[in-house]
Amino acid sequence: MHPIPLNHGAMNVQEVLNVADRLVFAKTGKHIDTLQEAILRGTLEGETYGTISHRAHCSEGHARDVGAKLWKILSDALGEPVTKSNLRSTLDRFEFSHPSNLRDFVQISKFSTCAESPHPAEIPYPASNPTSTGEEAMEKPKPVRDLAEMPDMAVFYGREAELATLKQWILYERTRLLLLRGLSGIGKTALAVQLVQQVMGEFDAVVWRSLRRSPSLEGLSDSLIRGLSRLNLFGANTATPTETGAGELAGSVSNPLYTKNSDRTSMLFPYLRQARCLIILDDIHCILAESEFAGKYRSGYENYGVFFQQLAELSHHSCLLLLGWEPPREIAALKGKNAPVRGLQLGSLGAAAQNILRDKGLVEMENAAALIEAYQGNPLWLKIVATMIQDLFDGSVADFFRYEPRCLGEDLRAVLDRQYRRLSEAEKTVILALATKSDAVSVGQFVESKTGSFPGGFNTLQSLERRCWIEKSRSQFSLALVLKQYVQTRTSQPLV
Repeated sequence: MHPIPLNHGAMNVQEVLNVADRLVFAKTGKHIDTLQEAILRGTLEGETYGTISHRAHCSEGHARDVGAKLWKILSDALGEPVTKSNLRSTLDRFEFSHPSNLRDFVQISKFSTCAESPHPAEIPYPASNPTSTGEEAMEKPKPVRDLAEMPDMAVFYGREAELATLKQWILYERTRLLLLRGLSGIGKTALAVQLVQQVMGEFDAVVWRSLRRSPSLEGLSDSLIRGLSRLNLFGANTATPTETGAGELAGSVSNPLYTKNSDRTSMLFPYLRQARCLIILDDIHCILAESEFAGKYRSGYENYGVFFQQLAELSHHSCLLLLGWEPPREIAALKGKNAPVRGLQLGSLGAAAQNILRDKGLVEMENAAALIEAYQGNPLWLKIVATMIQDLFDGSVADFFRYEPRCLGEDLRAVLDRQYRRLSEAEKTVILALATKSDAVSVGQFVESKTGSFPGGFNTLQSLERRCWIEKSRSQFSLALVLKQYVQTRTSQPLV
């Protein structure tokens, strides 16, 4: 078999991976695995085997051996030598839509890499149009960018390390479910927007949804399918939940994704398997209960837990990114270093927050570091206090620091009120006790207390940590100064 010139320009990274996966599958009956994908990506990005092996957590010798076998498979499939140096140019020339002996794997069409060997038999492959031939029949679906609900973040500060970590997890470590959490205003949404802008070219579909209005799981599923169906993976005549009622769907034989025993949520998974999708769900805390320990679902929303667990455990090559103030319990239990579920808690913006203060017109930047530390490097909190300093002290941080305790202001109190209302009574009792302590409290002191100031034991501590209300250092817990002051003003307790 000889390569056929390709006249459509160079493919992007994901397209090269798709072609390589089809060739390997046609030759071996297996899809490329995680290490093979890392080698392909690293090769396309000009990385050495040393860099690739470090990223893939294996020895350089093992990466070289796997790479040599991969080049041999691709060489046999294409009928010409494939090496690390000519991979892209060789696959760019390869036209896979014409040869009839490749039709068995051409039907896989827009397929992304998968660590498992054969593709799940119950998932239908994309339908081809029998009336079309040649390039028209193999025309790839246009990428879906359903980002109408994504906020417009014109300015982005810092977070380079966090961005690099998220990209590593999503692009190289095949994370299926990822939680980005932190207190309100810490910058979760801004970071996610920046991430989407940098990685969207690696995905067939990117869909952003907000859960601020607490949609039912069925409603969210319908909305997601509406967006993903534009990929047209299963033929133009396939019914979707938006084109017909649920009752009609149950009895429809024209929809290959639906059976009488399935539901609308299950219809999402074929899209997540057949295409590489990135789905962002913002404000995840809106489906979680208030006045309970962290992670418990509101009544009627418990089926989200099953959905998240399925997304983590079933085989697919897509990623669901959740943004919120606290993790659902399933995610807290499933995440791990070698698991396809990860979590990242955002902390202080650090020195990059000085740009926020400059943009707000503050003067005397020698006091910027102290202001950033006092307000935990939280971008929203700093914007609020900087506005107050500008309004009352003509931008002088030194004049603001002359007054103790520092005024939180009603704008910041309103932000904190929304999160305080979510706490259980046990959590409120504990943070009030912590607000009266000048030193951190150890786990032992917490458990051994007989005063009733620390109810709920480990559960209360764990819930507060998951909600980012307490700071932990060497098994000792404390409350940040801003939160201490907030709790004290709510209860009129003097600061100790």
